[in-house]
Amino acid sequence: MVTRRQAEVKDNNRKKTQRIREKLTELRKKEQDLTRKRRQNCIDTHTKVKLRRLEEKNKELKEALESSANELASTQCEPSPNFFKHYQSLLNIHKHQNLLQPHSAPPTTRLMAEASTRLKNTVGLSQRNYEKLRNELAMEGIGMPSPSTIKRKSNQISDGHCRISDRPDFYGLIEKAVMKHDFSSVPNVRITICGDGGGDGDKFSVKICCFFNDIALPLSIKNLMIIWSYVGKETREKLKDILKYIDPDILNLIENGIFTKSGLKQVIITYIGDCKFLCISFGLQGGSAVCGCSHCVTKRSNWATAKSEDIVPRTISSIVANAEEVVNNNGKPALHESVDNFPLLFNIPVTHIAPPPLHILICLVNSIVDYIRKYAPDNVELEEFLSEAGVRLHYPAKAFEGNACRKNLKQFREETSNKIIYGGFGSNLFEAAANIEKHAVARTLLEEEIDDLDDRIRLFFNLLKEYGQVAVKFFLNKNKIHMLQHHVVPFVRRFKSWGLFSEQSGESIHHVRNDLDDRIPGTGPKADEKRNTFFQKNQAVSFHFS
Repeated sequence: MVTRRQAEVKDNNRKKTQRIREKLTELRKKEQDLTRKRRQNCIDTHTKVKLRRLEEKNKELKEALESSANELASTQCEPSPNFFKHYQSLLNIHKHQNLLQPHSAPPTTRLMAEASTRLKNTVGLSQRNYEKLRNELAMEGIGMPSPSTIKRKSNQISDGHCRISDRPDFYGLIEKAVMKHDFSSVPNVRITICGDGGGDGDKFSVKICCFFNDIALPLSIKNLMIIWSYVGKETREKLKDILKYIDPDILNLIENGIFTKSGLKQVIITYIGDCKFLCISFGLQGGSAVCGCSHCVTKRSNWATAKSEDIVPRTISSIVANAEEVVNNNGKPALHESVDNFPLLFNIPVTHIAPPPLHILICLVNSIVDYIRKYAPDNVELEEFLSEAGVRLHYPAKAFEGNACRKNLKQFREETSNKIIYGGFGSNLFEAAANIEKHAVARTLLEEEIDDLDDRIRLFFNLLKEYGQVAVKFFLNKNKIHMLQHHVVPFVRRFKSWGLFSEQSGESIHHVRNDLDDRIPGTGPKADEKRNTFFQKNQAVSFHFS
């Protein structure tokens, strides 16, 4: 039987629990409000910067108009047709520049839907910020189409490049996109398919994209085409549902080619991604497996001593043969070259898998920093160098990301007045890495440049030997360093470039997706589907205006 005292204690505990819950709810609400305010402040700041840039362009335009008017007045004659052509070209937004009319423009001045859509997409304005800009320009006598008109125009443009459906259409995407560019100067149409997962929390999404290798600015996000995107993790089950539609289209393109403005062209397709994405795509266990390389079957335990003649490349047929044993005969992946399932792609040879330059170089720089911190007698000089270079660790990985690694290596490659000198333990490793990185450029390399890349890579690993077996094992236990030593140069000799096939744009697209996702509220499958559609349509519009 419950006593009165026990009832009071129970009641007090219940009240305390209720107060704690209310306090937690209040704290969560405050945190959400602060987060919302921070995001809005960031949006307002970016909008102010964009408006300031637009005002600068307005000022330049006004000066150009006044200059033209003064020249016209000084001639004391009727204006020539060329003047009106010049005036009209200044009023319109150029294909490669977003110019607005000056503040003195008459109230009848109006931007067309195409120009306004270009402006909204290029600057990255949300619906709210576009409306804000539209109202402010209306006060200056410049009219802009309504948001609904812009939405219709965006849908019209995106539908011209890709139709949103319940399955990917890689062939249809390429068939339309190839007409945007001129491939008359190249013998083949080269396409790289890239995939990666990234995003914030429950909005984590996987993007499978592609880009043309032989166009201007091939690694620009604007030139990236979205084949498919979904909210969720990189799992075999989900990727299988997508790649089963893409693989037949790959075969169709390789066997039959594609019609371009300059006629029928053969198609060459390469594939790139991080270690996890590549291993899932080709039925491999992963980077930490016994045979952890996606390109060869060399055992991890032999990486430190393996020579070029010891490397046995993987092939699709060997992966399939091992998968037969593992899947159908209960074989162990460790005894079958770390193959744990059938490949999801059968029509891309392993020789066409690009060793990812961004991930390899990031791993290289971080490995050098970690090695110096662990084995240098004194790493104070290193920490001072990193601090002066202005690089910071990227969380949660606690490693330097791409831009930070580039800043580090830049100090060892370029002779500038503000160069930061580091001459301590391991400085020659940084210098050797910097001379490797300079070849990861988005262009075709000359034969002598490829030979130099080969020499620079050999030099780096010869330097490691001078630091002893501890250094060799420290570096060559990593699959990306193994790729650098044995698989980068063969790929570059085959395709005459490394940087042209970089995963850079596929990595950068995560930021674009995160920004777009924040504009669509809600949770659940319907909200995820809206975000996917919005992202694909927005990227199609970006590609159209690139």
